[in-house]
Amino acid sequence: MKKHPAPLALGILALMAGTFQEEAVRRALVIASHTDQETPQAAQPDWREFRSRQGGFSVLMPGTPQEQTEVKELPEVGRGETHLFVLASESGVYVAAYLDLPGLARQTQAFCDSFGKGFLKSIGEATAKGPGARS
Repeated sequence: MKKHPAPLALGILALMAGTFQEEAVRRALVIASHTDQETPQAAQPDWREFRSRQGGFSVLMPGTPQEQTEVKELPEVGRGETHLFVLASESGVYVAAYLDLPGLARQTQAFCDSFGKGFLKSIGEATAKGPGARS
């Protein structure tokens, strides 16, 4: 059985490549697209908790990811900061990310709903295009 990176992870990476951390994310996408080898269960790494205190989350990963942060000015919401945690290993590519967009708090609920739907649509479109796609 071949292992492939989760489509959502690729979608998030592709989305981030379009807006944040372009070069670093593209490298992770290339690694992800070439990580399709079989990994015997016994060779799987030990999973341990990775915690982002600033992001307010924790996840299990088979190692410690590298954090990449970028700040950008976004239309209508102002300053946005993305935090991308990427770990590439023989067993796959693992991603956790969060966006800090304090300007959304000043927007209407309708705007926030539309922003969220657009964000999710972008992830879906990026996933459908695959790792080699360009914006």
